[in-house]
Amino acid sequence: MLLSEIVRRGEVAAHGPRRPVNTRLRRAFHAAFRRFAVPEAAAQVDAIVFEPVVTSPAELADLAARINWYLADVDVPIFVTGSDGMTIGPRDAPHMDPALVHADRIASGPVPRGRRVRSVLHRVTVRSVLAILPRVRSMTIADPVFAYTSENGYYRLRAALAGHRDPTPMSTLPLLLQRRVPAGRALALGTGPSAGELDAAAVTADIRIVCNSAVRNVDLIEKLKPDVICCADPVFHFGPSRYAAAFRADLQRALRVTDALLVVPARYVGLLLAHLPEARDRLVSLDDTAGDWCWPSETRAQVRLSGNVLTYLMLPVAFALVDEVDVAGCDGRVASERYFWKHNPSIQYSDELMRDVFITHPAFFRSRDYGDYYARHLRYLDEFLAVGEAAGKHVRGVTPSHIPALIQRGAVPLS
Repeated sequence: MLLSEIVRRGEVAAHGPRRPVNTRLRRAFHAAFRRFAVPEAAAQVDAIVFEPVVTSPAELADLAARINWYLADVDVPIFVTGSDGMTIGPRDAPHMDPALVHADRIASGPVPRGRRVRSVLHRVTVRSVLAILPRVRSMTIADPVFAYTSENGYYRLRAALAGHRDPTPMSTLPLLLQRRVPAGRALALGTGPSAGELDAAAVTADIRIVCNSAVRNVDLIEKLKPDVICCADPVFHFGPSRYAAAFRADLQRALRVTDALLVVPARYVGLLLAHLPEARDRLVSLDDTAGDWCWPSETRAQVRLSGNVLTYLMLPVAFALVDEVDVAGCDGRVASERYFWKHNPSIQYSDELMRDVFITHPAFFRSRDYGDYYARHLRYLDEFLAVGEAAGKHVRGVTPSHIPALIQRGAVPLS
């Protein structure tokens, strides 16, 4: 596969037409295939073999970056069929973090076979599927192009084969709860254009919560001095792209210049610590398997998976620490948007780095209907705020917004 093909599929996935039927069929195929395979957590694995044969340095470089990121703390040998004798460098996968584009983790020599060898399908085609069928019981699909659920194969492999145990949410929860301020006020700052209207130096909130690419803005971080930094996105924050690498470098800097806690979903904790072990003493891990809208407490380190950092982490953290919450920089979107929504230019990363994320995770973007995502976000926010208010929590919108729930609570409507 040529580099130009890898680039093209990412751009089409991000901005091309939405094909929901195709997306559902791909997801259904992957789910059916997994039913035949022994789950990764239950398998005995002595080696991993990625198939089918890589056909170019560009394909190997792309795959090697994923292996080096997602499987960094996996102890078993990793083989890639067709990689022997092929040399790669960062120029072969310019969308990936250059530090990850190397073949050091890839074993050389004859590819092993046997019941304790896990076959990993990194490119789903009719031919590759037919070839793997005789070994379907010992198979994982980890293809970032076929379906978003199939890209998650990397997470399942790492969770099953990592050589250490990740810190549990309950073990990290005291770090968060010790910052509670009875009768206090929190600021939850998003990354929308209206975030620029906030005078960070004048904020008087007892608890300051920021998220995502806010860490890029050095002046904002130094003036606001956040108490909590939240991040939760599998592709923008916990992936191998150049964008994700830039975010993590800025995150490390923000942690150095503040005493902020880093709050992330438990599903990403091990992966993060494999690459940023220095974050361990500042890390709060939250279990996102709750079926109801909730926030952390002494007996429960749970939140509900929502797909948006405001309802996923920021508001749950704020409700755990205070009763009054100001929400800023959460602008929402208009119907004519062709992407999730707009961001503040002083916070957002460059278009080039955004393009790198599209190239690295095409299935993630192809499976997203941005309008449906926004409608769900509005519904979830309404539901969560109703639960919070019933428990004595109060939210106020303090910068302009398109979001009805925030307009109803004080935000000036955007035209």
